[in-house]
Amino acid sequence: MTCHFLISSPHSPNPHSSTKFPTHIHPFKDSPHLRQHFTALLHRLLSPTGKRIVIIHVALMASVVQDSVSIPNTESYAFKTVSAFISFFSLWEALGKPFQIEVEVVPNELPSLEDEQINENAISLEQSNTKFIWVLRYADKADIFTEECRRSAKLPEGFEKRTKGMGMIVRDWTPQLEILGHPSTGGFMSQCGWNSCLESLSMGVPIVAWPMHSDHPKNVVLISEVLRVGVIVKKWTHRGNC
Repeated sequence: MTCHFLISSPHSPNPHSSTKFPTHIHPFKDSPHLRQHFTALLHRLLSPTGKRIVIIHVALMASVVQDSVSIPNTESYAFKTVSAFISFFSLWEALGKPFQIEVEVVPNELPSLEDEQINENAISLEQSNTKFIWVLRYADKADIFTEECRRSAKLPEGFEKRTKGMGMIVRDWTPQLEILGHPSTGGFMSQCGWNSCLESLSMGVPIVAWPMHSDHPKNVVLISEVLRVGVIVKKWTHRGNC
């Protein structure tokens, strides 16, 4: 059986952008402004006309729906988009009982694959003589159909020609689950967002982890130290509130 390796480059956010924090999380900062409008919607339209109103929201939007407790025929439930492990981990941190895991203190900014690292990865892939699919794009965008998400990093001259038949560079949206589910896929390099973790675990594909931000570091602990279905390429680093 031919073994392929799927590489989802840990490239978000854009290393050339002045804003290092992931852009898909920016709207969260504005979510408190939705509270008044959402409450008005419940009081004026939904509650008077509905026998029972059930609100299901992501945990981060709890502040938006908090007034629903004052409406008799309304109830709300939080849908947690992270693992139970992370919820438990975060609870222990809040209680002042963090797990004894070594961290390396670095400047308070988020890493990305710079063009130089892209070049080094390309050289390593070529020398590995391993079949691969390399997804090289700015996934940190809401609109996957815009040209803006394409990664324009310069690969070594002639790289794609020399690796033709061995590797594939993809700069557009990729059916990740379909690729992971293919019997010839033997490994997955990922920043370890929770969706990617679930898809890789469900397909039985081991992970090479490069955590970047948000829930990634804790997901890596679950993958590498608890479940032991992956290894870490880049050490977990402390990045302030990220």
